[in-house]
Order: sequence, then C-alpha cells, then structure tokens
Amino acid sequence: MPLEDLRGRLDMVFVDAPCTGTGTWRRNPDAKWRMRPTSLELRMKEQLEVIENAISFYQLINGPKTPHIAASNYQRLKEYCYTILKFNENCFTRAVINDQGDLLSSALFLKDEKRIYNIMNATSEMGRMEKANHLLFHQVIQEFSQKDLILDFEGSSIPGIKHFYEGFGCYEEVYFLWHYNKLPFPLSLIP
Repeated sequence: MPLEDLRGRLDMVFVDAPCTGTGTWRRNPDAKWRMRPTSLELRMKEQLEVIENAISFYQLINGPKTPHIAASNYQRLKEYCYTILKFNENCFTRAVINDQGDLLSSALFLKDEKRIYNIMNATSEMGRMEKANHLLFHQVIQEFSQKDLILDFEGSSIPGIKHFYEGFGCYEEVYFLWHYNKLPFPLSLIP
C-alpha cells in the first residue's frame, strides 16, 4: 500500500532512520560484496542528516531551557556521532511524526555491547498532547527487547521528566567520579 494512501488514516508514524546494513556483514559476509560502492556513502550521508535533524530539533525545543549548552557543544556532538558512524552503526535516531508530516518527538541514542544510551530527546507541544514520546520509547524498547541490552535513560532532576522515565520502570543508578589531584603538597589542598 503506497504511503499516500495512509494519509489521514494514522495519527502518528514511528520513523526508523535509514541504516547502512553493515551490521549484518558478520552474519551475511556476501552482503558486503553485493553493495554498490556509492550505497554505503549515501546511507551514511542520510544517517548524518537524520542525526543533525534530531540535534537541531532538540536545540529548537530545549535550547531556551538549557542556555548553558553552547552551539559549539552541539557541533561537537554532531562530529562525535559522525565519527561513530564511520566505524559502526552505534549511533542512531528514532522519531515520531503525525500524518501531516510534523515532527512530534525525536531521540538520539548511542549503543555499545551492553547499553543503549538515551543522549537527547525532544518532544513538541503537540507531541506532548499526543504522548508521542511514550510511543517513541515503547518502540525502541520493543525493537531491542530480544537483545541483552539495558536502556539507559539520561536521568533528570526535573520532576516531570523523572516521572516519565520512572513510568518505564527506571531506577536511579549512581555513577562515581574519581578525581586525583597530582599537585604536590600543600598545593594539593587548594580546592
């Protein structure tokens, strides 16, 4: 069924961004040789565009609430995501759009062999009313449910966000930071 036929029949659509398929090469080694030389480059370009859109959407929605995050920080995150994409597909986005094509919710994730890290997500006002973020995380949980991974929400001290995450069964996990001051005594006593 063509997508145009679905217009007006769906409230929201979950978007799974384009993937290069390189993650299957270990299981299907012949797939590497069936790929056209320009296909991988095109898919990486599409993925980077989707990641840039997710970061820009976050800046639009949450930028005024987080003035301490400079534009250079967002640019470094984009560069970091691009670097990860060059080596593997452990950086990905998911989004929810409505039938008019409006972006309701978007999230950027990083993944390693043990965890999926929710790096940043944003939801528009309309998306909040439609509970688009619930759909987004529900789909991500469903997508990776057969894998032995932990979904690591970034945590928040904002009561509403904390309550949203707790609705998925989240619990607080404390991360420790060890700092060793190598200055000689008595300089090491200066805070």
